[in-house]
Amino acid sequence: MDYSSDNEQEDEVLHCICKSNGLEGLPMILCEGCETWYHLDCIGMEAGDDELVDVFVCKECEEKTGQKTSWRVKCQREGCTHASRLPVSVYCSDACGIYLMSLKLRQYNLHPDSIEMVIPLVINYNKLPWIVFDEENRQMTSLRQSIEYQLEKLSRKNDTIQASINKFSSNISLIEKQEKFLQTVINRANTLTNSLQSVNDTADQPTSKRGPKATKPKQSRGYCGFDYRLLMDDDEWIEFDIDSISDISPTDDQLLCILKDSQCNRHTGWKKLFEYKLQVNKSSFESKIMKLQNKFNNNNLIKRHLDIIR
Repeated sequence: MDYSSDNEQEDEVLHCICKSNGLEGLPMILCEGCETWYHLDCIGMEAGDDELVDVFVCKECEEKTGQKTSWRVKCQREGCTHASRLPVSVYCSDACGIYLMSLKLRQYNLHPDSIEMVIPLVINYNKLPWIVFDEENRQMTSLRQSIEYQLEKLSRKNDTIQASINKFSSNISLIEKQEKFLQTVINRANTLTNSLQSVNDTADQPTSKRGPKATKPKQSRGYCGFDYRLLMDDDEWIEFDIDSISDISPTDDQLLCILKDSQCNRHTGWKKLFEYKLQVNKSSFESKIMKLQNKFNNNNLIKRHLDIIR
C-alpha cells in the first residue's frame, strides 16, 4: 500500500478562508459546525483569544444555523487575559486570586509578609489570604468581594437607568397632556370658525333681490384659531389646567388667532404640524424607555446569576 500518496492528499486539505494547508504553524481554531480550522488572524482574533472562546462558529455556519460564537468570562484580575473558572471562581487560577487578595490586605495595612499580623485575621493559615476578616469581623473572600462589587456596580447602574426611565415617562405624560389640549384647541378652532362665519353670513345678507346671482351665498372660509398657549414651555405646561379654558368662549379668547386661513401666514398648517411634532417626540421617548428597560432587565439577570454564584 502506498502511504506516501495518502500523506500527500492529507497535506493538500485546505483550511481557513485563506485556503492554506494549515502547516504554517500559526494558531488556529476549530469551527464546531463545519469542523474547519481557521487561523486566528484571518478571523480577526489575536493570539490567546481562543482561550476565551467557549464554542466557535464561523460566519458561514452562523448564517446557515443562526448559532453564534459563545465566549467565556475573562479573569477578573486587571491585566489577565485568561478565562475565569466560573462558577467556581471569577479568577483563572489561585495565583490571580491570591495576588488580588494580597492587594486587598495591603489596603487594610496588613502585609502578607508580616505573618504575625495576618494569622489572627484568617480562619486557616494554609488558605492565606483567601479567607480573611475585615475590621468589622466580617468574613471576606476574593470571590465574594468581586461579586459584591459587581452587584453594587449593577445596582448603581440600575438606579441611574431607573431615574432616566422616570424622567422620560414624565416627558411622555406631559406630551399626552399636550395632545389632549391640542385636540381641545382644534375643536375650539372649529367652533370659532362656525361662530364667525355665522356672524359674517348674517351681516352679508342682501337687502334687495336682484336675481339669482345676487342671492348666491358666498364661499365659506375657515378661521385660523391657533392658540398661543401651545407655545408654553415645560414648566408652564406642568402647572397648566386644561379645564381652565372651558368657560372661555373662543370668540372672546384673547389668545386665539382670529384671522382667516387665507390671511394668516404665521400659523399655516399648525394642526398637522403640532400633531406630527408631538407624535415624533412621544415615539422618541418610548424608544429610549424600551432600550433602557432592556438594559435594566439584563442587569437584573446578571445580578441573579451572581447571587447564585455567591
